[in-house]
Amino acid sequence: MFSAIDLHIHSKEGSDGHASVESIYKIARDRGVRLLSITDHDNTEAVGKAAQLSEKYHITFIAGIEFSVLHQGKELHLLGYGYDYTDLILQESIQKLREYRDWRIGAIVERVNGKLKGKGVHLLTDTDITRIRRSAEGTVGRPHIAQYLVNKGIVRSVTEAFDKYLIDCDIPKKYLTLREARELMSGTGGQISLAHPNGQHQSLRQFSPSIEAQLKVIDELLPFLDGIECYCPDHSVTEARDFAFYAKRKNKMISCGSDCHQNPILLGTVVIPKDEEETIFTQFNRMH
Repeated sequence: MFSAIDLHIHSKEGSDGHASVESIYKIARDRGVRLLSITDHDNTEAVGKAAQLSEKYHITFIAGIEFSVLHQGKELHLLGYGYDYTDLILQESIQKLREYRDWRIGAIVERVNGKLKGKGVHLLTDTDITRIRRSAEGTVGRPHIAQYLVNKGIVRSVTEAFDKYLIDCDIPKKYLTLREARELMSGTGGQISLAHPNGQHQSLRQFSPSIEAQLKVIDELLPFLDGIECYCPDHSVTEARDFAFYAKRKNKMISCGSDCHQNPILLGTVVIPKDEEETIFTQFNRMH
């Protein structure tokens, strides 16, 4: 039994997903999904294609994106929905994030080379950096450098790559502020939802494992939020209901999504109560 809604999916075209946009639509159709959003990291490359395919597959599509922001020094993820992906200011901002990310990879590799000197191995070249970027298929990061070091025989595992090189050689990521993310979405007619508040990574667990304490952190974020991703794989039934009750009390939208990267295929697997499903469908269908 699958849910009819999935508003948190990553694609091969624009992020770190393993499936193409069309493959995602085929999976969604086969699972009876009626409403979906592809939310690639700092990237809208898949959005135009997804919008075109929605009619072919008879699935309502909502333009989506996932931003990384910092709050009190902790990385959190925000999901943007229903925005105008052709907006020039939005595209310029995304381009700057991509350019920094590309620069960061080259700068980290340069630092790794500093540690490799004198160890009897070939230093990584510009060609290697290009191959690392291409291996990502979407958002490139340190895990791709780590895997490349494994492939080159410099280390035996990704863990060893991090322990020996990538932790010490790291360069900070570039983040949007909460206000910047909010203004980008507001300026393009979009809305913002907090992603996986009690998720395994980039979530409010960094502040506290207690849902009650997490809700107090969300209180601080409320001026920047339109909704909360209440239903997701990392939330128990009780936790999802607690977040949904809070969202309703604060007059915020309830969102849901599998955060599917197609490895494994989680699309449409998040359990949503029937009455909530219809509420979510109505809220997000207005953005179509």
